[in-house]
Amino acid sequence: MSDKAKRYFIKEDYNCRNKEIYFNDTPLTDEYQDDVYKTALEFFNLHGLSGVLDLGCGSGFKLMKYFGDVENTIGIDLPATVNWLREKYPDKTWSSDFKQPITGYDLLICSDVIEHVLDPDKILDIIEKSKPKILVISTPNRDRGLNQNGPPNNRHHIREWSKEEFSAYISSRFNIEAHLEFDKNTQCVVCFPKTK
Repeated sequence: MSDKAKRYFIKEDYNCRNKEIYFNDTPLTDEYQDDVYKTALEFFNLHGLSGVLDLGCGSGFKLMKYFGDVENTIGIDLPATVNWLREKYPDKTWSSDFKQPITGYDLLICSDVIEHVLDPDKILDIIEKSKPKILVISTPNRDRGLNQNGPPNNRHHIREWSKEEFSAYISSRFNIEAHLEFDKNTQCVVCFPKTK
């Protein structure tokens, strides 16, 4: 593995955090990443997909807003959040298992999760093994922030990528169809699995 890959394609002098801090997303609705889910729905409809896996679904609000009428959905999050989701949306499927791939879902959304984990390769491993037809993944765009050398201003983030770095990192594992930028500081890539 190259030094660049070991740094997740982030520049050499960048400072990351070394501890994960749980972020409780349950009070939020669509204040953030709404465009990510809107984009996911466009690709879901465009390609006639079936089933949605939301890895790091938070409050589940955006999953329900855009995919509530899709029969086959599953939201994955940490146990405290999943307990809340099961009470809020008891007719939907929720899980706290981040370690096992979950197959049978054509679309996988991973919205602003990867910056929260110590080893984002583990997230990409799960995504690859889950075998979605299309992946929509977003993260903050460090290019738009004031702190270019880290650690991120948000204490819940381990690291943040520039647009160029994130493109290099994700394209090392997936084929990027589109790399989009939304208001505030969100970047989003729409990807297809690499064919072997």
